[in-house]
Amino acid sequence: EVQVLIQSLYEEVKQCLLDHKKELMAVSQVLIVKETLDKDEVYQILEQVKVGNFEFEAYENLEDLASARTPEKIKKQIREEQEKRRNERERLRKIEQEKNQTQLSDENI
Repeated sequence: EVQVLIQSLYEEVKQCLLDHKKELMAVSQVLIVKETLDKDEVYQILEQVKVGNFEFEAYENLEDLASARTPEKIKKQIREEQEKRRNERERLRKIEQEKNQTQLSDENI
């Protein structure tokens, strides 16, 4: 009895997803590009699909974009960004030290 209920609900949900496949694909495509959407943006996408104004991206373009955001690649990008910031702080620190040394030298003259 429980198994019949579960199977029935599974089929109902599956059919609902199939019925709204275009809407789901549209929202997922925008999410791959933007990563976040607010409620108004979701409604706008759904309206565009409804009236036929949504332009679907080629799957290959989205696959490349999505694969560029694997956890390993994101971690690597974060490490690279942290290294750039560290190098920039060091560069600014050296400039400040040189400036202070120049001021000390000028005061001693």
